[in-house]
Amino acid sequence: MLFVNIPKNASASMKQIMRGCDFAEDNYFNLDRTGYYVFTVVRNPLDRFVSAYLEVIKRGSRDTLEYQFYMDKEQDPIGALRQFVRLMETCTYDEHVVPQVAYLDGMKVDLYLDFAFLSEDLEKLRPLLKTERVLERRNTTLQDKKRPIKTLLLTSGLWDEIKHIYADDIALYERVQKERMET
Repeated sequence: MLFVNIPKNASASMKQIMRGCDFAEDNYFNLDRTGYYVFTVVRNPLDRFVSAYLEVIKRGSRDTLEYQFYMDKEQDPIGALRQFVRLMETCTYDEHVVPQVAYLDGMKVDLYLDFAFLSEDLEKLRPLLKTERVLERRNTTLQDKKRPIKTLLLTSGLWDEIKHIYADDIALYERVQKERMET
């Protein structure tokens, strides 16, 4: 089994779950992926972007670019988000904002787990991992931290400005959602 680890897609949970199981992990495009049963976790691209934004802020300290751009109390929240978006558009700023499909690199994935339904989807892994232990999600950020940022992105039009970057992620997530509805 090969788990393709995509940052901000339940990485901590999956590492905890997979501990002691026979699997390989790949998120740096360095393994020969042939012969593996491949699985990954996908996430709503807007939710992942918001989570990445919060991750960058969390890592910031007073003397870093992150703090100056995004934590400055003098700066309005929309201005901070706009600056983050501009920086993100011009460089591969952080692995957390790189589109999910870049980590999949066109490979055939045998099982997509949906971040939004991870607790339920983890049950699909139990027979593959040959384990009886409880598989549960860890390291969750409270939604009330994310909701205002998500609202700002949507109401300011910023999400419309950058969603072209995540067009393939949006298509993948919609496909996974459709398949979920059909099963």
